[in-house]
Amino acid sequence: MFKSILVPVDGSNYAESQVKHAIEIAAIFKAKITLLYVIDIKIVEGPLLRDLTFLSETVTSFEYHNEVKNSLEEKGAAALEKAKKLCEEAKVTYDCKILPGIVSNTVAEQGKVCDLVVMGKRGENASFGGVFLGSVVEAASRMLNKPVLVVDEQFRPIKKILYAYDGSASANKGLQVLAEFTTERKLDVSVVTVAEDDSEGKGVLSEAVSYLNNYNITPTEILKVSADPVGEIISTAGEIGADMIMMGAFGHSTFQQMLLGSNTTLLIRAAKIPVFLYR
Repeated sequence: MFKSILVPVDGSNYAESQVKHAIEIAAIFKAKITLLYVIDIKIVEGPLLRDLTFLSETVTSFEYHNEVKNSLEEKGAAALEKAKKLCEEAKVTYDCKILPGIVSNTVAEQGKVCDLVVMGKRGENASFGGVFLGSVVEAASRMLNKPVLVVDEQFRPIKKILYAYDGSASANKGLQVLAEFTTERKLDVSVVTVAEDDSEGKGVLSEAVSYLNNYNITPTEILKVSADPVGEIISTAGEIGADMIMMGAFGHSTFQQMLLGSNTTLLIRAAKIPVFLYR
């Protein structure tokens, strides 16, 4: 199922959680982890650097450019070194990359040759982010056409999964991933469907249950009749003590996402546990 896992690290407090979650999944599927640090060219070549150069009469733009680039390379090497130690302690196969680029674009590009991308909910500026999702993870997860696991700052082993099923194509395809996870680890699985109509909700929920039954998985069935899917999924995850939420990603149109933000993004912002997005 997963043979290659991409972990973009930036030296933030989320990096350790990212790597530990990747190690947990790599151990299940005997996968290789690729640790990636992206040298942000917006910092190296952006307007801030030009402004600093303009204000200085003694230092050339070339010198500033090299100083900033070298500093970021050193920072990247340090971030990767911490991640490498975790992989070595866990005895999982890994490699490392330092690449220049726009961070979200580079992550999405590198994600094309991986089966799963594990990202931190927020990055280096998390303390300034409040309830908002990091711009890099939000942009990258929209561009990626592979599953994405968005993790919170604290790691805890995955023992209980809440699968949010709405009958969409991505949610339906993601059931196979859930089945593979559960078969390999014998996890405790609950499936929740949130619908505004009781009978409609039962029909949607039965689809997921029937699919999982084919894998000899008998999930706990949860139906919530509500117009607030995000709130119900979050509260249900807390009630059952879930360690991870799995769901299909970005069910709304691009236009709707621009105006309102998708339920997927809202849920990731609110969740206090990892969210696995299937696309």
